[in-house]
Amino acid sequence: IMETLPHVTQIYGTCGNYWVDEDGTIQIRVSETGNDDFNWLVFLHEVIVQKLCEHRVIKPTDKEHQLAAGIEKIIASQLDVDWNKYDKTIKKL
Repeated sequence: IMETLPHVTQIYGTCGNYWVDEDGTIQIRVSETGNDDFNWLVFLHEVIVQKLCEHRVIKPTDKEHQLAAGIEKIIASQLDVDWNKYDKTIKKL
């Protein structure tokens, strides 16, 4: 389940967070950017990190985030998202 919310209400200072409920439901919260494509890219990043960590039975490290960012950047280009604008928007949150 993906849900957008004001950035100030995020559990951590990041623009995306995930956790797995006791019943196994993956919850993903994305900071509202005002742009559906940007929100979805943050969601995608979190899905990738979550799956890699689940598969590797580890907590997230830079390795998982770097891989997710690379995939995120490829998909952004296919969605005609200006990566610099996206990056600036995320950093302003």
